[in-house]
Amino acid sequence: MVDGAILESARLRLGLSREAVARQIPVASKTIERYEKQGRVPRELMPKLMEILEIELETPTLAPLKVGGQPTDRWDEVIERLERIERLLLDRSTD
Repeated sequence: MVDGAILESARLRLGLSREAVARQIPVASKTIERYEKQGRVPRELMPKLMEILEIELETPTLAPLKVGGQPTDRWDEVIERLERIERLLLDRSTD
């Protein structure tokens, strides 16, 4: 999820119409309007839209899971990472 106001602000800063952005993705201009109002952009379109609007896309970096060792150690690590992701999502939803 992305703040729709940021999308609209970036588009306007670049002097682009919704139609101009929509043609580059390609989607309907009404779809761009919906993204700006709702802040929901499909995951597969997010990188392209961010590139067009010149917005830096932040992605959390996590070290890869270690394979091997005791199975319980691995599951503890998986659970810890899921809890971290949940905290990140909760933090973003309260912003």
